[in-house]
Amino acid sequence: MADEQSEEKKCDLCLMLSRFGSVNSSYDAKAGLKRSFVLLGRIHDPHDGPLSGSAFHDKLVRVEIHSPPDTDILDEIRTNYVGGVGNLCGWVRVRAGVEPERFELDREMVETEPIQAFLYLTPDAFEAIRRQAAHAYDHRRIVGATIPLVGNALSATDNPEMDTLFGLKPKDLDISADKVYGVRGLEIFDTRYFAHLRDRVLEVERRRDEGYGAYISILLTVARYEVHVEDARIHSISCEGRVINGRGKPYDGVDVTAEFSQHLPNRHGELPERALFGEFGYYPKQPDEEYSSTHFTFSLRYVPADVRDLLIPLLSQEVGTHVVLTVNLATKEEGLLAATSDLQGTVRHYSFEVRRNLINA
Repeated sequence: MADEQSEEKKCDLCLMLSRFGSVNSSYDAKAGLKRSFVLLGRIHDPHDGPLSGSAFHDKLVRVEIHSPPDTDILDEIRTNYVGGVGNLCGWVRVRAGVEPERFELDREMVETEPIQAFLYLTPDAFEAIRRQAAHAYDHRRIVGATIPLVGNALSATDNPEMDTLFGLKPKDLDISADKVYGVRGLEIFDTRYFAHLRDRVLEVERRRDEGYGAYISILLTVARYEVHVEDARIHSISCEGRVINGRGKPYDGVDVTAEFSQHLPNRHGELPERALFGEFGYYPKQPDEEYSSTHFTFSLRYVPADVRDLLIPLLSQEVGTHVVLTVNLATKEEGLLAATSDLQGTVRHYSFEVRRNLINA
């Protein structure tokens, strides 16, 4: 009876896969030819938005696809984790809290993905999925995928009939400890273009215990560029402005300086895949200092193509156009309001808004 219940319950993980690794091949006389490749992406559930409270929202996923099937591993998963459910083609590990595992390797902090999938396919299925993933990646398309989970670790909700009919949602899964699920299949399909994500630095996701940081909107009034003639590159951009969304707050209308600089690569010459976008300084007026005044400073990062495609066009607007820079801090507004001394912190992301006066408005 327990086996039948495990067989009936399922949960679909919906993914968006944006990175495709090359195929690794090995051979030995006993096992023959073995092949594998890796897909990286993030959880994407149309019913799981940033405000849904689901710990799975936008979490990183690593999918390893192997061929031929490893019957020993699949038998172990079937016996120990899914109550004897048959027809498995792989397994998924979900870390407790859906949080990455962090450990130190050669003085560098390394994170393993919070969700890892291992699929074992026949050679023809392996090759078909490899071709589809490689074609999508070469044509700058994000690959959508669905991985159905089965097994003992799927706990029932308050509505077991709906669980059986439609399956559990990721937010219903038990994340109190590491869990292992069986996988019966994989659906993979092309979705939208992701040219805008190529060679990008994406923001670090908000941890569940962080809450939502303060948003500071700045009307930019001055922009300066530093150009080195020998390589014809813009090496730095600085802007001045004033806060325009601080009504009733001690930083309403205060002066702001913002410096833009390029993301620095790591020791391997690569940009970080996910990163904070800079730092900020908040300096409230000191009552015992005659010349003290409240102001903000921001040091913001960009990737090289942003100078030509984003920053220069945005900061070179004609008269009559207002450019507003909005910065999201990894610090809550309460922290700013309570600050009586200098406060420094990190910037989670930033964005621009262009406001143009229309002639006939």
